[in-house]
Amino acid sequence: NAIMGFSNLLIDDLEEKGYFELAKYAENINNASERTLNLLANLLDWARSQTGAIEYKPTVINLSEVVTKTIELYQFNASQKSITIENELREYIFVLADKAMLETVLRNLISNAIKYSNSKGEVKIEAEQVGVETIVSIRDNGIGIPKKHIHKLFSIDGKYSTLGTMNEYGTGLGLILCKKFIKKNNGKIWAESNLNEGSIFYFSLPASH
Repeated sequence: NAIMGFSNLLIDDLEEKGYFELAKYAENINNASERTLNLLANLLDWARSQTGAIEYKPTVINLSEVVTKTIELYQFNASQKSITIENELREYIFVLADKAMLETVLRNLISNAIKYSNSKGEVKIEAEQVGVETIVSIRDNGIGIPKKHIHKLFSIDGKYSTLGTMNEYGTGLGLILCKKFIKKNNGKIWAESNLNEGSIFYFSLPASH
């Protein structure tokens, strides 16, 4: 986190002074640091989930607030690719979920949407209550996924991973963690996609009235 913070400051300062080549090196440092941080976070969460060290603690959560805070984490990444993130959630949508697990799911899905979006793309986050559950969707208009690989996305055995549109690496664990955490929260997760037409990732959680 410290390396990412200082490299962000370095990028801004170098660009302000016109040292664009050096700013590019600083940006590479920042991107590498972020990948390392994401990998470490996913590995730790995976290890804790496998050993039963993660305890499910459901509370009533304002979904819109959590989504807004997660978007803020990735605004810099989105701006690097001129990607717009739209939060279409109503102000008062409440779910019953473990907050830490929900945050992990949103971080992975939003960062993936940015990673696989083309420059000047759009990521849209929506939610609606359907009966006793709330269904969240995270939509992008990026490179998409071949239909024959969609069933591999959430499986540790048939792991599917590819480079992002700016050669960003994935950990291969993010979506597997999402499935595990959503299942612990009594929900479901699934995806729809067409190659070169973008993807929509959905997950459901118990609604809290």
